[in-house]
Amino acid sequence: MREFHVGICLFATMVLACQGAAPPIPGDQTMSGGSAGTSPQPGGAGGASGASGGAGQAGAGAAGAPAGGDAGSGAGGSVAGSPGAGGNSAGAPGAGGSVAGSSGAGGSTAGAGGTGGTPQVGCTSPLMIDDLEDQDTAICPNPARKGGWFIYSDVGVTQPPAGTNLKPVPISDRAGSSWAMSLSGSGLDGAGHAALLGVSVNGSGAYNAAQFSGLTFWAKSTNGASLTLRTTFSTLATQAPSGGGTCVATSTLTCGDDYYVTTALSPAWQQFNVFFGNGTGLHQAGWGVPEYLDLAHLLVIDFVFLSDDNGNKGSFGFEIDDVSFY
Repeated sequence: MREFHVGICLFATMVLACQGAAPPIPGDQTMSGGSAGTSPQPGGAGGASGASGGAGQAGAGAAGAPAGGDAGSGAGGSVAGSPGAGGNSAGAPGAGGSVAGSSGAGGSTAGAGGTGGTPQVGCTSPLMIDDLEDQDTAICPNPARKGGWFIYSDVGVTQPPAGTNLKPVPISDRAGSSWAMSLSGSGLDGAGHAALLGVSVNGSGAYNAAQFSGLTFWAKSTNGASLTLRTTFSTLATQAPSGGGTCVATSTLTCGDDYYVTTALSPAWQQFNVFFGNGTGLHQAGWGVPEYLDLAHLLVIDFVFLSDDNGNKGSFGFEIDDVSFY
């Protein structure tokens, strides 16, 4: 049993590299405005001069001035040229300015909106460690804690196998939930063997769980029989420096004797509450270095099947869902 807990200490440190990344942050691309309108063209040209025999007075076409993007109209030249001296005919009227100034092109293309990120599924409460509805290995996004799920076993065979990419499984027998974490195994017969489903919360450093009243979760056995499950809390105080902790082993006592409580699972889903206050039942097993309950520096929460708690039977199966502080 001691060797198993020492192994967990080392494994809990390495497992952080397997934690899933936070879901994408919704995009905040700046909206780009529409293209600017082009400058209006000048108004029509002034009227041409009168025919030979006397220069007719040119009609002056005024430049069209666009107002608010409307077409500007050039005023045509209207006065005919007066007869020239010795000329037989009057000069032709100056040609009116006939080309209207083109309208300014308005900004017509709407700015492109920012691209949204992937919507967050589940994890609606900041107290929720993980409800598994997003179907990944990482815990719910939270500014103060990061972590993920993992499996460890000292002997036997587990499903999923230890060290594989762990994913939630679909469930249909719990109202309001569609996904849960599952672990089953065999070959753990005899004393002192264990397998666990763990969830780390220390990806950003040891997490202060002492601010909460306790931990709540849903669980059930899946092998058709009752099962005794341990819920353990790995902290800086109980872990050796090799596992990220501060515990100092002695010649007779080792580190890794985490505080825990036992719960009895049945084939039906049940909700369990672990109160963090005094007289809660949280205690060490007694084989390791005595330490205080250091929930202000929480590293990992483990759901442990221990053969000793189950009549030295080596086959088991259980599911966990909606793990949350309260």
